[in-house]
Amino acid sequence: MTRWLLRLLTTLGVLIGPNAVAAPQRVVTLEFIATEAVLALGLTPVGAADAAGYRSWVAHPALPASVPDVGTRQEPSLEMIATLAPDFILGPALRLKPVEARLTALAPTLLLDGYPKDVNASQLDFMLAEFRKIGSALGRSAEAETLIATLTARLAARKAQLAAAGKAGAVVVAQYLPGTPRLRVFTRNGQVGGVIAALGLSNGWTAPNDVYGFSTVTAEALAGLSAETTVMVIAPTGDAGWQALRSGPLWQALPPIRAGRERSLDPRTWTFGGPVSAQTLGDQISDALLK
Repeated sequence: MTRWLLRLLTTLGVLIGPNAVAAPQRVVTLEFIATEAVLALGLTPVGAADAAGYRSWVAHPALPASVPDVGTRQEPSLEMIATLAPDFILGPALRLKPVEARLTALAPTLLLDGYPKDVNASQLDFMLAEFRKIGSALGRSAEAETLIATLTARLAARKAQLAAAGKAGAVVVAQYLPGTPRLRVFTRNGQVGGVIAALGLSNGWTAPNDVYGFSTVTAEALAGLSAETTVMVIAPTGDAGWQALRSGPLWQALPPIRAGRERSLDPRTWTFGGPVSAQTLGDQISDALLK
């Protein structure tokens, strides 16, 4: 039986004789959510696309410094991946579908859809379904279910805590885009919107749902927010553009800002991740409201 076929049978969980083929151990990840998922499931990738970017944007789980970078998420280095002799490759269909056959020639490959086809579907629920696929492919379904259960219980506990403290109001989560005057403001269908709802809060941003789960706007678009809405901002620490926007007259004139309802979230609160990122976001939002 060829080495490649053994890998494929491993991915599919096929039994050979009395024993199951060992689950993948040498995994290359080609997107942040894939890197996070593999780490959360108890494996360390043998290579990761944009490893430095992951370490800059995603706080938990941490990617060890020893994991090599295999190129960008848009154009990973197939040559570098080949030298790592992976037994599984995990990445995004959105970017890598054109090279799927070349990746599969190196190792069994699972490309994740990333976003549901229905713009009104919950991206939080969709992410959990994708995470289950990853757990199954890696032979770690039990670990995946444990992480999902932990997230569900944690969000429910924080919801009860916020309700007991009388904090179950409206929030808006906005991410400043470095080097621009624009922000991503997260819509109700997005993963952030799902976490907001799971916490028993209402999303103060009522723009139409977006395929990626956010609207890209300038600060002027926030002028219609109620003064009762809490605005939570994810922005790089010390970013000159953000500091200029934040201290300027337009930002300061926004009703929630005038009412003292601005909160800062950790700059490395990742909004497009798996269960660990969703739980971190839920804790960040809850802690900000309870201060």
